[in-house]
Amino acid sequence: MSLLDNIVLGSEKVPVVLDIGAAYTKCGFAGESCPRHILPSSVVTCVDGKEKVVKFIDYAGNSQELVKLLKRFIHNIFFKYLLVNPKDRRMVIVESVLCPNTFKNSLAKVIFQHFEIQSAMFAPGHLMGLYSLGLPTAMIVDCGYSEAIVLPFYETASLFNCCQVSNLAGKVINSHLEKLLLLYASITYGNETKPFAAERGPLTEDILEEIKVKACVSGHNPNYEDNASESTIKPLPAKPMKFHLGPSKVLTIPGEVRDKMLDAVFKPDCNDISLASMIIDCLLMCPIDIRKDLAASICVTGGCAAIPGFNWRLKEELTVLANSPRYKDELSVKTFKFYETVVHPNYTNWLGGSICGILENLPDRSISRETFLKAEYVPDWTHSRKRLRSVAQAIMKKVSGEKTPSLASVVSKIMTSSAKAKLPKVAINDDS
Repeated sequence: MSLLDNIVLGSEKVPVVLDIGAAYTKCGFAGESCPRHILPSSVVTCVDGKEKVVKFIDYAGNSQELVKLLKRFIHNIFFKYLLVNPKDRRMVIVESVLCPNTFKNSLAKVIFQHFEIQSAMFAPGHLMGLYSLGLPTAMIVDCGYSEAIVLPFYETASLFNCCQVSNLAGKVINSHLEKLLLLYASITYGNETKPFAAERGPLTEDILEEIKVKACVSGHNPNYEDNASESTIKPLPAKPMKFHLGPSKVLTIPGEVRDKMLDAVFKPDCNDISLASMIIDCLLMCPIDIRKDLAASICVTGGCAAIPGFNWRLKEELTVLANSPRYKDELSVKTFKFYETVVHPNYTNWLGGSICGILENLPDRSISRETFLKAEYVPDWTHSRKRLRSVAQAIMKKVSGEKTPSLASVVSKIMTSSAKAKLPKVAINDDS
């Protein structure tokens, strides 16, 4: 072990927890309540003499190029951000339940062959989100950048046959935002104001993402009849907002645009699918005797869940849709309840991986370097359901005196130790 490892982590090598999302990657250490760094899931490469930002999602099917990009990316994580020696260290990798095998095997090839880590546990993100809640039964709605996935769990068992997947996520919101800006926004040069469509500047994905983070709110849908009492509290209409595109360029975003950004995921698309209809369709595919429990245990994770009023609007859409003629006779559930995540929704799944990383049975649930070098292939998590369920049952046990700690005690210990240590806030890095 290097001297730097001893200074940072003490005598024991703490596992590294990594959650590579389509837009951002969360990295940190097991046993901590938040990741050390959140950075873009991309690297800067040189193409024809010019620097270009390349995202991993664009190379999901090209294993050779993906391995080259991941080598640089993982090297930065270990030696630039976490400042630890990766050799003979364990890792917990939080992955999407629909992660392509090409990406998973390329990542495993990099961490096992190039960085020579000791072992790695590939854990489904939805299951890790369930761990962070401390619940055996819940419906996890992961709304990230490229896709939204609804997956129910009952007594820690995943009902994958009821899973719903759609592209109604952050990327669709960005595209819808660009259309709204061209229709309603205005831009000011000094004292002159013109429609944004007439003086359109370059709207990159990074600019759209920044506008979405700073300006997007979720308001009440005026098309719905309000049958609630007069005392019901609703979000106020958004106010216009100014966004600086440069030293002399000011983009004025009307309040109407801020309220309508999320219509891309809440209003039915050409296939009559919305985020609310995905949840209800998922409930209808579940056994009727567990639908009420699942409807009362909905948890939304991912970056979109951090938008102000997102859960409020989703609950409103679910209530109205459940009473519509389309679902009124089929769905017996009329009320929905949401669980608030214990940490920021963007890294809720990472927290579950952090909890998994400090369990005593982590080595038994991981793939060792020797095993991968022989097989050169990582089994899909659906082929290991018995192993994953045993992990879930081990975490959910709350019988005192057992070697495996209870989830409640683990979460409490993490939060208490983090508060005493006064860990620094999560660092969000724009460079890659």
